[in-house]
Amino acid sequence: MFSPPKNPSAVRSIVLVGDQQRAFWFERVLGRKQNDAARRKIVESVAQERPDLVVLLGDQVFCGALASDWRRYDRLVAPWREAGLSVCCLAGNHDYYLNPKRGRKHLRSRFENQQETPWFRFEIGELLLIGLDSNRWVLGRRRWKEQMDWFADRLAGARARPEIRGVLVCLHHPPFTNCRIGWDREELHEALLPEFLSTRKTLAMVSGHTHAFERFVKGEKTYLVCGGGGGFRMSLLEGADQRHRDRCTLPCPRPFHYVRIDRKDDGLHFGIWGFDGVEDPLRSIDQFRLDYPKVEGSSKRPSGEGENSSTA
Repeated sequence: MFSPPKNPSAVRSIVLVGDQQRAFWFERVLGRKQNDAARRKIVESVAQERPDLVVLLGDQVFCGALASDWRRYDRLVAPWREAGLSVCCLAGNHDYYLNPKRGRKHLRSRFENQQETPWFRFEIGELLLIGLDSNRWVLGRRRWKEQMDWFADRLAGARARPEIRGVLVCLHHPPFTNCRIGWDREELHEALLPEFLSTRKTLAMVSGHTHAFERFVKGEKTYLVCGGGGGFRMSLLEGADQRHRDRCTLPCPRPFHYVRIDRKDDGLHFGIWGFDGVEDPLRSIDQFRLDYPKVEGSSKRPSGEGENSSTA
């Protein structure tokens, strides 16, 4: 079983990986590639980096009810167990497929952070990391409200505590995406964004689901889509057809990738590392930083569009 870090305050590096699921047989009939070698390369590259924490953004497998899918996944991530990495996960829609109860059972048996509730938080020094389950259809009305109340309480606590300088929110479904076969999640706009936007310390909302890398800056907030862990690569709306201005200008399909976040004194430094073919070396496909919001008596500026510095 994968466990969270024993001392979250000591975490300095975090890696985010999204959408590692294999293509099912009918997807391959449709021409979607299997990408087993790309999945292995992502896992092995992360194992070599030895980050302090790995956060999985959901869709670890194609069908969460199938024990065979999970056994195959266990073999895939064996390098992380051998490296002794701390790993926690979010549930994606595929992790619940066919039978959500069985999917939950498989998640709980592999990830300690999933044993009590499908949402979680870690206090990583001055950073509050919040993980949410965006599968409203699985949670149902009562559990969804319980999670949203919990989320609001965590943000209220962050606003009241000066030692918390920044908040990072992770979930599976993206509130915004330019995916050609996907859409913005309006239910997330209603449920999450009012609290997220009204909390000055929230820096970014990170999701998967769309199998591509996207970076949006809206007002003072950053939204990342990081679904490049090995699922079939998706096409995005480009140019004038975009629903949202994407700060990543790479052509489609976007590279397979993972995200590394380094916690620094001034805020969070993001590096996105990827490749197109498994024979290609890892390369930086984007990098930027998000400064912690200014506090009274500090000369630091708040994070936001002006403070998103990037070399890509």
